[in-house]
Amino acid sequence: MMPGSLGMTLAQFVSRWNSVLDQGQYPLKGAPERSGATFMFTPEGAANTKLLGVLNDDGSVRAVDAISVAEGISDDIDRDTAQLEALTIWSTLARAVNPRLTEAEGNMVLTDLGLTGVQQFGLLPPLVLDLKGVRYYVIEGDTTTNFVARPSD
Repeated sequence: MMPGSLGMTLAQFVSRWNSVLDQGQYPLKGAPERSGATFMFTPEGAANTKLLGVLNDDGSVRAVDAISVAEGISDDIDRDTAQLEALTIWSTLARAVNPRLTEAEGNMVLTDLGLTGVQQFGLLPPLVLDLKGVRYYVIEGDTTTNFVARPSD
């Protein structure tokens, strides 16, 4: 894998994403929105989570950020639903960007990162995990929580 790259093109990322879906939830369909070196997808059926990625000059994917607005939702039930959506999409992202993981390793990324069960966004300590060439981490803002995957080099 070249430094600064997740080792796949945008088309390969989309193909890999759609091949590791949890029960077919949140596929990537159609073309992403593009602006220069960035791309954005709203996974099919997602209401509160988007994927934002950055491409290198050679077209390889440098990083992907799954942004959830669940923290900014005031209604408890709607926020819980949005958090479950985010966790499902984050788990898919963890597996999609790292083909070196076994299925079991991919399914454990969020747990290994420290995201345990149902917990309120906004109360997380800094979470970082380096696993087989990919760094996963969580960034929290006032109304968003981001799960980022980028090369660990």
